[in-house]
Amino acid sequence: MNLCIIAGERTEEICTYLQTNYRDKVSLSIWFPKEKRSLETTDIVLFEKENSALLSQILSMEEPPLIVILKEGISTKNIRYVTELSGELPDIFASVSEKEPVVSLVTGKETYVYPQKDVVSVLSDGMLQLTLRTGRKVVLRHGFRRLLESLSPVYFFRVGDKALVNVLYVAKFQDDGVLMENGDLISCTPEQLKRAENAFFKLKLCQNLLKKES
Repeated sequence: MNLCIIAGERTEEICTYLQTNYRDKVSLSIWFPKEKRSLETTDIVLFEKENSALLSQILSMEEPPLIVILKEGISTKNIRYVTELSGELPDIFASVSEKEPVVSLVTGKETYVYPQKDVVSVLSDGMLQLTLRTGRKVVLRHGFRRLLESLSPVYFFRVGDKALVNVLYVAKFQDDGVLMENGDLISCTPEQLKRAENAFFKLKLCQNLLKKES
């Protein structure tokens, strides 16, 4: 895993921790202010504090690396990256084992970026609403089709014509729909439920095969 650290006050502390605990798993580099560099082979970029220029530059990439910000809720003029990773350094880096896809959400005048694995479901019923594993619900301005194209097939499958759910948060299938772990019920017809159940088990099978290969 290639990790790039944006130089800051805790750079030495972070590097020492990673070199001590993840010497064989992490390749480190440091990005100093005003330095020009390519991130094509970088898996994770670590920020200690707000840097709107670098965030904008990274998020404009066709395939941006995973962004981790140590302080939750970092905000800039137009971009806010919200991460569930918090606490001491060991807790942070134990949670980041590989590059994860993210989803960019436009709400009003701001853009929010979340790891896709933290999205529980997406509902399109008059308005497009996304539910996060924290319980927060986000109303989006862009269309269902555009969001569908941006979400990873590793996590999401369709339930009927108006819902996408994350395979990680499915509690069970029941007669009236798909019950999520947070208690939300995604209602659908028996025919739609059957297709959703087939999609769910195909995803689980693929994930198990990938785990065996890695």
